Amino acid sequence: MSFDRWVLLGTKWGGTTVKTVEEFITGIGIVVIPILLVARVILRFTIHAAPLGMEELGILMAAWIFYVGSACTSRMREQITVTVIQLVPLNQRIRRVINVIALTISLMVNVAFFYICYGYLTWHESQPAILEPFGWPIVVLDLSLVTGIGLMTWHTLTHLVSEARGLARKTRTQGEG
Repeated sequence: MSFDRWVLLGTKWGGTTVKTVEEFITGIGIVVIPILLVARVILRFTIHAAPLGMEELGILMAAWIFYVGSACTSRMREQITVTVIQLVPLNQRIRRVINVIALTISLMVNVAFFYICYGYLTWHESQPAILEPFGWPIVVLDLSLVTGIGLMTWHTLTHLVSEARGLARKTRTQGEG
């Protein structure tokens, strides 16, 4: 079985699970952060002190929402893109070639960032830093970065394979016709 079939097969089998996990994490965070914020404000004005760890929990949840939410937009291909090329009238094949080139560059950037973030995570893992009120290692916060960028890299790879297969299919049908 070829590499592109493995990637698409992995997307088919694990795609709904990844989608569910991404949406669950962002959904919980979007609900919990405003509750934490309102509770912190009310408690600060009533007992003149916020409960221990509320602010840190909010920061932790925000980091997970940011990186996993970014992966969600990458999966749905709704991230901010340069659409100037869409204004130029091009045929479908040239447009697909441009998309493959753009996705290849994006994949290379994602892999580089993932490598850097993974190196940072492994370095930070050896440090004794903790999230103060909970006593959790700071790596819990760093995992959001590695998870989000890893998911973005995976989604970019699946989009690239899908686009390249569409281009190959289009080229094959044009060559036969």
